[in-house]
Amino acid sequence: MTKKTFILIILAVLAVMLLSSCAGNALAAATSWPGITADPDAGIAYLSAGPHVFALTTKNGTLVWRYPETPARNVTFYAAPTVADGLIIAGDYRKSVHAIDALDGREAWIFADARDRFIASAAFASDTIIAPSADFNIYAINMNGNLNYKIETNQINWASAVTDGSTVYAPSMDHNVYAFDANSGNERWVTNVGGAVAAAPALDNGVFYIATLGQEVIALNTSDGSIRWRADAEDYVWSAPSVKDGLLLVINASGTILALDTENGSQLWTATSGGNVTASAAFYEDGFIVVTHNLDIIALDFDGAKIWTRSANISAGSFTSTPVIVDDLIIIPVTQSADKWVIAYDLNGNEVWSFTPEN
Repeated sequence: MTKKTFILIILAVLAVMLLSSCAGNALAAATSWPGITADPDAGIAYLSAGPHVFALTTKNGTLVWRYPETPARNVTFYAAPTVADGLIIAGDYRKSVHAIDALDGREAWIFADARDRFIASAAFASDTIIAPSADFNIYAINMNGNLNYKIETNQINWASAVTDGSTVYAPSMDHNVYAFDANSGNERWVTNVGGAVAAAPALDNGVFYIATLGQEVIALNTSDGSIRWRADAEDYVWSAPSVKDGLLLVINASGTILALDTENGSQLWTATSGGNVTASAAFYEDGFIVVTHNLDIIALDFDGAKIWTRSANISAGSFTSTPVIVDDLIIIPVTQSADKWVIAYDLNGNEVWSFTPEN
């Protein structure tokens, strides 16, 4: 698949999400680009897909609850849910943020002050929910669903913010990274990185790592926003960087896995996934997992050598979203599949369970 074709597919998926938010309430296939988050302590994975947010047991994929029980017209969930002090926070593709009771799936509140959709997952710091919106604003919402403040940006916001507990770091499609106080919204610094950022950053030991649609990987100091180093990503990057023990992994759109030294951005090694990729790498004890659009799951060690490769046994669909790894299970949401909406594999690549919602 060429780069041009791949980008057109990404734009087509986004268009499908928009159309699905305006269509009927059929539950035939996961037409949105699903997101998944896990709470290992609770043993629950939370899936945003189509008209619902689902709570599933990580052990066997049993449905605990779905929200709303009856699909709401024109509401489609896309952003991966966020676990926030007993609530599950999920932005929808219409323009609302939903707070859901984590235990029973009941609605706690809905924030409906935004003017456009929520694509990015929310962040959570200092009892404040940070929700970037496509309406050129980043909303800070308190735990009762009321607006604390908002940060205006110069373009849409597709990337999630990250926080160290007191400061929020939020990249935007306007080429800027915004750092502000989590409690008050007061600006700490703003840095122009020279490229749009569509994926969440990684935060580690006072350094903030982003990958841009300008085909760069950039490290910034969290203290003042100064740029530590830049590295060539060799292609567009739609996935978030992953960092562990001095190793920064970036997967570009054409599926090349770049391993960079977090200290200076020097390239340690590269590997190929064999397909187009929009999902981030997921770390586990022996290495990391990469999933491709053509339904391949690849396990690699920390030197980039492949441990095993598997292909999902479904008739149609793609892996576009980052998997979560919980209790030695790799849990992967599936895009545009009527067969299975979530598939869980063990760390040897064997399918353990799958989930398909009932109508």
